[in-house]
Amino acid sequence: MICLDNSVLRRLASPQSFPKVNSYLSDHSSEPWVTPATVAFEYYAYYGSQSKVRQQQRVLNNKLDGILPFTDDVASEAAQLQLLLGKQNVSLDIADLLHAATAREAGVTFVTRDADDYDKEPLKQLMSVEIIS
Repeated sequence: MICLDNSVLRRLASPQSFPKVNSYLSDHSSEPWVTPATVAFEYYAYYGSQSKVRQQQRVLNNKLDGILPFTDDVASEAAQLQLLLGKQNVSLDIADLLHAATAREAGVTFVTRDADDYDKEPLKQLMSVEIIS
């Protein structure tokens, strides 16, 4: 199972072609695709009206196999991840931490295009992260 960050999700939902993202997703087409609820929030927040948000919910429901919920277990995972990364002088913005913690708690690979945020060796030692360049 792969867990998509907003940087990948936006390209998946776009009518435009993004060769590197399309190729990655094609290579992983046999795996379920999910995204954290916190990423879905970021994605929906871009749209200016409730009707557009509902329309985008339908788009995501057609393209994804599920939305991973933000639960107490995810919150606990985020706190632990923050502590472990902090011991190595690495930090993530809160939203990025919650995205990563959701994927880590679910035991899935987190897929992003945001190398500046997630291409950190201590993070990669704690969870599966793949970066599409």
